[in-house]
Amino acid sequence: MTTENALVCTYGPSGSGKTTDMGYSFPTALFIATQGALHSIRHVCGYEPTRMEATTIADVNKVLQQIEKTNEYKIIVIDDFSFMCEKTVSAWKQKYSRKSQIWDMWGGVYSDVLKFRDLARNAKCHVIMNCWEQGPKQLDSEFRKGGPLLAGKLSQMVPSVCDVVLKCDRDPMRKPWPGIYKCGYEGNYIMKDRFDKCYGLSPAPMNL
Repeated sequence: MTTENALVCTYGPSGSGKTTDMGYSFPTALFIATQGALHSIRHVCGYEPTRMEATTIADVNKVLQQIEKTNEYKIIVIDDFSFMCEKTVSAWKQKYSRKSQIWDMWGGVYSDVLKFRDLARNAKCHVIMNCWEQGPKQLDSEFRKGGPLLAGKLSQMVPSVCDVVLKCDRDPMRKPWPGIYKCGYEGNYIMKDRFDKCYGLSPAPMNL
């Protein structure tokens, strides 16, 4: 990791090893996670991670505000950010249930995400988000690259504020574990590294 505080997004299919990799890589991290999300760390990595529960992005924001002044953690891992985004949209839908309130609903969602961005940026530590993956889409005349599975325009907005965006993939020729991270200039998927550390390593093996 860079010595500068980094905001990182990793994305890949469910079961691709993202959570387990975070467990092996960052055993002293604080995991902000949904219930049951960290079973693989317990059973594969063999330890109980330090954990605070969150279901929505608003919950994550509350945790980040709680620990903002402590400087207790060097790394925070948020797992799974895609699920939390889904629950955030659902919560705002319940509040603004009529069709005429659709803009109010998305305004609430974007407000939560923008607040998260500011809190994560001001955190005195690395912040890593694990997300599910969605493929490239052609929407009328607009082409959207594949990337983290997030609602609406968040799939493009969230990676844009990150320093590093890594795509989880598999290379069956790598033994015993085929999990890899990709970071390159591939046209169909969002990947980037503002620190210029990952491009030369891609594809890089997961830490399994």
